[in-house]
Parts: sequence; structure tokens; C-alpha cells
Amino acid sequence: MLCKKIGVFIEDEWVAVSFNTIISALKEAGLVPVVITTNREWGDGMKKSFPYDNEPAQYLKADLSVNEVIISDYAGFVFGGGYWVDRLRWWFKKKGQNGKLEIPEPIALVSSILESDKHKVGVICHSMWLLCSLKDKVKAKNVTCAYNIIDDVTNAGFNYVDTDVHIDGNLITGRMSANSDVFIKEYINQLKK
Repeated sequence: MLCKKIGVFIEDEWVAVSFNTIISALKEAGLVPVVITTNREWGDGMKKSFPYDNEPAQYLKADLSVNEVIISDYAGFVFGGGYWVDRLRWWFKKKGQNGKLEIPEPIALVSSILESDKHKVGVICHSMWLLCSLKDKVKAKNVTCAYNIIDDVTNAGFNYVDTDVHIDGNLITGRMSANSDVFIKEYINQLKK
């Protein structure tokens, strides 16, 4: 594997247990995590974690905005755990006619990533929501996800697999943020193949 850059998507309300584990493991494996957000100009790119169990808020600084990403510069992309991913779906805008949806930059970028078979794509926990909105790009894959979105995932046409980590082609899915260590270890193993 020549390319060592891994795009890690993030927004406010990221889950520290997931992202810290993912970013640390990527660095330990000699990979270069590049933190990507919708717009790094907002708040100087600082993204705030979701408060959990009385832990203090943490901040991650985004390296790039989605419109700066050149997909071919990366070996893969990771969407960490938590509800933050729904912020990417907020970018659907209505055009002036009959509520037809326009494809905004974040969704267009993720769509292009999913259409490529040259990249390993890691998705854990509630990040499967994003794939539910882009189900035509990842037709009938076998996946795992957080327990409380199994209905969303199966209604979008995916086949749910009851396991902590599942691999289907270039898509590596993980069940919960608490499983981020197992998930990212398998993601890194798949990058080496």
C-alpha cells in the first residue's frame, strides 16, 4: 500500500471513545489520518465531542473541508461512531420545485467514495445512517450497525449481520462505538490486502 492517508470524517458531537481509538490506531499503524469536516472555516475547524458520562468536552481540529478532498489521494475513509453523522445529512437542500432534493457537497463526496472500489470504507455504529441515505451506492451489502438502527438499515435494503465487525468487499462495518478497537483493527488489516 503506497498511499497512507485515511480520511476520517467528523462533525460536532463526535464520540471520543470511537474517534480517539480510531485515530490512535491509524497513527500506530503508520497511517496518516486526515480529519475532514463539512466546513473547517466554522469555529476554526474545531469540532466538539459529545459529552458522555460527565467527561469534559474534547476538541478535534479538522484538516480539510469536504470540498478540498481529492479522493484519489487516499487509501480509504472512516466514519466513526455516534450521532454526529446525521449532521452530514442536514446538507440536503430543497430546490425550488416540488421538494426535489439537490445533492450537496458532503453527500456528493461520500457518494463518490462509495462508488469507488479502490478505497476501503469503514463505517461504525450510527454512521450507517449516512449509507441508508445513499443506499443506491452500496446495493444490498451485508453490514452490521448499532442495535437501535437495525430497522433503518434493513428498511434501506441492507442485510443485517449480527456481529461486532463485518466485511463485505471494500466496506468494513462495526456495531457500536464501544467496539471501535476491534473495528479499526480489522479495517487496518483489510487495508493491507
